[in-house]
Amino acid sequence: MVIPAPRKAVQDLAPYVPGEQPQGAGWTKLNTNENPYTSPKALAALEGQASQALSRYPDPLAADLREKLSQIYDLDVGWVYVDNGSDQILNLIFRAYVERGQTVAYTFPTYPYYEVWAHMQDAAIKTVEPGPDFAVPIDALAAEQATLTAISNPNSPTGTFTPPDQIERLAEQCAGLVVVDEAYVDFASASALPLIEKYDNIIVSRSMSKSFGLAGVRVGYAFARPELLEPLWKLRDSYSVSRPSQAIALATLDDYGWMRKVCAEIRERRERVAARLAREFPCKVYPSDANFLFVEPTTHTAADVFEALKERKVLVRYFRQHGLERYLRITIGTEEEMNEFFKALSEVLKQSNVPTTGGTQ
Repeated sequence: MVIPAPRKAVQDLAPYVPGEQPQGAGWTKLNTNENPYTSPKALAALEGQASQALSRYPDPLAADLREKLSQIYDLDVGWVYVDNGSDQILNLIFRAYVERGQTVAYTFPTYPYYEVWAHMQDAAIKTVEPGPDFAVPIDALAAEQATLTAISNPNSPTGTFTPPDQIERLAEQCAGLVVVDEAYVDFASASALPLIEKYDNIIVSRSMSKSFGLAGVRVGYAFARPELLEPLWKLRDSYSVSRPSQAIALATLDDYGWMRKVCAEIRERRERVAARLAREFPCKVYPSDANFLFVEPTTHTAADVFEALKERKVLVRYFRQHGLERYLRITIGTEEEMNEFFKALSEVLKQSNVPTTGGTQ
């Protein structure tokens, strides 16, 4: 018997490795950029779903959810697309717009899934080196003239924010599609959303996992001209957003003011945590407009700090791939979680068996 072989692009693919999900109690989990809060209205909606007809398919067009989003963001409903998380939306965009041999461009480091989706399309990948503090070099990125240019804003894993006027310059210079991944934009000061009505080559994607605290629900949405969204409707699964997910997302959007308040609280805590890290610990803290910080330890290796924190049941994100070995990404959790993090970090840096680098790496 001959076992069928997958496509060569799949055989050669290095899969995306998500953050660790620890087992058991007692962990301080700061490794996957989860919002530690959930709207009370979302929890009530979840309880309400227990008595609903779960044997029935959900609305395949998520019409109520799209209508609510169109009202909040002041757009015609035809400019709104909803699917099973922003990852699924981005996946469909790559599938819809990138042919074999065409080019995909982005900076490095950025969200690793861009590489996975590009490889799945047998695309040529063009990576552009960032500027100081991981700033996105707009002109260099545009010069690639890629079929699809992806920009995570704020960027993951660095937290770097690119102002909308620079994204506008990118759209002006690019003949191809510009995909603005705004998974963390509610923690920042501005959005590229107004550009979709001015330019016909921009799609803006969003997630309800981060600012809305619904990582376990899996709802994402995108904004663009209807003709740009049309291919996604053709490619999507028929019932990709479950009935409970739609109900919970709707209830959370009804609590939009709660989301803005939570994001403001996390932004304020982010600045305090960044200042304390820079003041009390041997590390460089990079500017961030997301709900996390990108940190470079300067007297200990990132790998050793990561492992020593993990021994104390504190999880942060360490990226093992080439080029990111010097850095840690730290989610901004609750006040109590950040206190546990600082307590553990103080112990780590004091203990004699954690190797030092002898200076900046």
